[in-house]
Amino acid sequence: MKSISVNNMDSITIGLLFVAIIGWGFWGFFQKIGVSKVGAEVCILLTASIELLVVISYLASIQKLHVPRSWSLTYPILAGTSVAIGTIAFLTALEKIPVSIARPMTGLSILVTVLLGLVFLHEMLTIKHYLGIGMAIAAIFILSS
Repeated sequence: MKSISVNNMDSITIGLLFVAIIGWGFWGFFQKIGVSKVGAEVCILLTASIELLVVISYLASIQKLHVPRSWSLTYPILAGTSVAIGTIAFLTALEKIPVSIARPMTGLSILVTVLLGLVFLHEMLTIKHYLGIGMAIAAIFILSS
C-alpha cells in the first residue's frame, strides 16, 4: 500500500481532518460539562440521538446513500458498536476524573488503530511515522499525568 503523508494530501482532506479534530475536541469538552450537569446516562442518550439526527440530515442532503446487501455491512456495524462502547466508557469515566486527564488518555486509541492497520491491512509505516507515534504517546502521558 502506498504511503501517504500530509505533504501529498489535498487541502480539502486536510481541512476535513482539522474539522474532525476541532469537533472531537469540543465533543470532549461539552461531554464533561454535560456529565457534571445531567450524568453520563443522559449524555449517552442525547449524544447518540443528536448524532443520529445530524448523520441522517447529512445523508439526506447529499442524496448518495446506497446500502449494499452483503457481509461488508458487518464492518460499519462493528465500528458503530465500538464507538458506542467507547463513548459509554468515556462518559462514565468523566464522572470520576477531569476531562484534562480523560481526553488525552483516550488519545492512546491511535495505537490500537495503527496496530490493527499494520497487522490486518498491511499498512506500511516509515521511521518518521514511528517517531511521530512515539512522540504522540509521550505527549499523551505528559498531558494526562
